[in-house]
Amino acid sequence: MGKAWKVSVELDGGLSYQLSIPMSAAGTTALKQAIVNECLSSIGADRTPGTWLAGQLDTMAVQYIGAKGEPKTVKESSDFATVRGSRVLRVTQRAARSHERPPMISATPPPLAGPTVDIVPAVTKPLEI
Repeated sequence: MGKAWKVSVELDGGLSYQLSIPMSAAGTTALKQAIVNECLSSIGADRTPGTWLAGQLDTMAVQYIGAKGEPKTVKESSDFATVRGSRVLRVTQRAARSHERPPMISATPPPLAGPTVDIVPAVTKPLEI
């Protein structure tokens, strides 16, 4: 296989797998696609995250060891030569980013829960016994 990364894939639910990915990827997207392909062949489609299978690679976080031994996250802007310099990669699953997020503050008030009741002031008449 030639040079390969040792890849630790950590999925939701505490599942962890050790894979080997050839160092042939030319960039971030190619690396993530290679990880998806290796997950499919090694752990199967039922264990590979559906978001990855659907091509939502932004739900995959890939970390590598930088030149000074510090963990770094692979980004589109990462210098891929430094990623290749790392012998190990750590892959984790992120929550899918929704592009249709509801606004945090709405201009309309929330609907009232239940019927409304007018509050009438108490009658200030002495109680007759």
